[in-house]
Amino acid sequence: MFGSIHRVASTTIDTGSAIAVGGEFGYAFPAVTPVALVVEYFFSTKIMTFADAERFNQFGLRLELMGSPQAKVYLGYREIGFGLKSGGSTTLDSGTVLGVNAKF
Repeated sequence: MFGSIHRVASTTIDTGSAIAVGGEFGYAFPAVTPVALVVEYFFSTKIMTFADAERFNQFGLRLELMGSPQAKVYLGYREIGFGLKSGGSTTLDSGTVLGVNAKF
């Protein structure tokens, strides 16, 4: 992950990059068209975070509709943030996500 953080109240631009570890857990509800609820979390500690950042985290929650074993459509929420060396933390991105996951 790499991000460039522009603060509104400041003219400085902070950058952050991280090698994150984590995973996801999903529960598929039995139905004619399978639907799954998936939670994901990835994080990075100080030793795996670089530039102006001290830590990184990403949280997501999504609902997946499985059209076939190779394709899923999902709708959810994701939040990506960095903790900064200059103090405090900032959210790089947060909001609703809509996507398709296809495997070949």
